[in-house]
Amino acid sequence: TLFGQASAKRKKGAESPATQALERLRSACEGALGRLNVACPLQIHNRAMLLDLSLHEDRQLCRLLLAVVFKEGDKTLDPKSFGECAYGPSQREMRKMLVPPEWWAKVGPPQAGFLAIRYLGDEGDPAFRRRMAKQFCGWE
Repeated sequence: TLFGQASAKRKKGAESPATQALERLRSACEGALGRLNVACPLQIHNRAMLLDLSLHEDRQLCRLLLAVVFKEGDKTLDPKSFGECAYGPSQREMRKMLVPPEWWAKVGPPQAGFLAIRYLGDEGDPAFRRRMAKQFCGWE
């Protein structure tokens, strides 16, 4: 996808003006269309996310991400899978943690708080990610 290209370029080093423009466009589309309509589970890895878990869309995106990490990590949340992970009741009160609690992947994340997370995976299992897109993002 167009936004996936921006994510891939971001991994390789300094962002070019074109990559920065794509990132601004992605952000604007998320604001206008909603995160779930713009999210691409096939490109969910190596992208920093700040999720407001009081918002349904962000909670669903968190559930999707943790389902992917849990499946691709052989049914566990490995600390090596996360480049950053922090949670707190507000953005100012976030505290680092190694991994989200495993029950978040099994039952779902809390309905409040903020989660900053980056999954350090690769392309993973595209078929599974498409199934998750149907379940959480409404893909057909």
